[in-house]
Amino acid sequence: MFYFYADKTGKLEERTKGVPLRTKRLFADLPSALEKSPARVLIVDTDALPATPTRTKVGEVSLYEALEKKKKKEVVVPRDAIRNLSPYQKPVEIAAGGGIIIRAKNEKLQILLIHRRGVWDLPKGKQDPGESISQCAKREVKEELGISRIKIVKALDVSVHVYSENRRFKVKTTHWFQMKTRDRNFTPEKREGIKEVKWFSWSKAEKIVGYKNLRKLLQRTRPLVESDTG
Repeated sequence: MFYFYADKTGKLEERTKGVPLRTKRLFADLPSALEKSPARVLIVDTDALPATPTRTKVGEVSLYEALEKKKKKEVVVPRDAIRNLSPYQKPVEIAAGGGIIIRAKNEKLQILLIHRRGVWDLPKGKQDPGESISQCAKREVKEELGISRIKIVKALDVSVHVYSENRRFKVKTTHWFQMKTRDRNFTPEKREGIKEVKWFSWSKAEKIVGYKNLRKLLQRTRPLVESDTG
C-alpha cells in the first residue's frame, strides 16, 4: 500500500534515521496530494515500514496508528520507505483495467493466469483516451488472451504499484473486474511477452502469481468471488 505526501516547501528535513512527515499532508491517493502540493509529492511505501509501532524520543510511531487515531501531528518514517526522495522523481498517475477471470470446475474455483516475462500474472493494461475503465479492462483482457468473448460480472477492487521510468515515478492504479468467458482456446499476445494462458485453482494462483500486490489482491477478492459463485 502507498501513501502520498504533499511536501509543500520541497525542503523536507532528512534525519539520520528517518524523515519526518506531517500526518495532515498524507493522502491515500495521488490526485489529492498533487492538489495540495505546489512543490513535490513523495511516495511512501507501507511495506517498507516497521511491522510494529516504534516509539523513540523523537516521537516515532506506526504510520497506521498516526493516521487512524489522529493523535500525532508528525510521524518519522525510514528514508528507504520513501520511494522517490533522493533523487526526487515526480509521480505521474496512470489508470489501468484488468480482469480476474474465473470458472467452476469439479465444484472448485479456478482462475485464469498469463505467463508474461517469466512470471505468472493477471491480464491488464492501460486505459486509452476516451474509454471507460470497464471498457479498458475488457479490451485488454481480450487482446492479451486472444479471445473475442468476455463478460464483466462485477467490479472487485483496485491495486496500486509504482515504478521508475524515464526519470518519472509512475503510479499505476489498476481497477479489477470479475469476469467470465465462454472461450476455451487462447492465443497469447506475443507483443506483450505473453507465452502461456492457463487455468489454476485459486489457492495455487495465490502462491505462484509473481507480484506481491497481486497476491494480496487475490487474497482480498477471493471472499467476494466465492460469495458470488457459491
